[in-house]
Amino acid sequence: MIDLARGFALLFAVWRTLRARAFVPMLLTLGFAYVAVLEVILGFGARDHGSVPPTFLIVLIFLGPSGLPRLPHLGPLGGWPLASFVARHGEMVHLVVATCASACTYQLGRRSRDLRPETEVARAIDGAGTQLVLVAVLELLLLVIGQLMAYLESS
Repeated sequence: MIDLARGFALLFAVWRTLRARAFVPMLLTLGFAYVAVLEVILGFGARDHGSVPPTFLIVLIFLGPSGLPRLPHLGPLGGWPLASFVARHGEMVHLVVATCASACTYQLGRRSRDLRPETEVARAIDGAGTQLVLVAVLELLLLVIGQLMAYLESS
């Protein structure tokens, strides 16, 4: 499940950015995790939408609940910040998260460029950057799969 991989990637990214003392990327990664939790909760709400086609079982197995269709109403998430934006613009959220994770990786790379590679600080910063690259790749993968699903539904 890509949602499970994304959850672990975000968890390790928070840990690695904390270890590298990169607090802005850590706060952004916590925001990415919040958005991922919103997507999963919104995906579980698709059960209340009525019957879904059997092809969504494949989506649930491979992607996870965030790949399921979103409800037009938010239900219990109505008061949560960014919930309506995530429900309406899921593809844009993936693109923004991937772009921000890439920008954080670039910033961490610039920070570690002047350090000697064998130092512990440089290794911690490079590890955080590598983890954020994984987060960006998973978000872009979810974006591409979402676009493919939308194309297949329309045809």
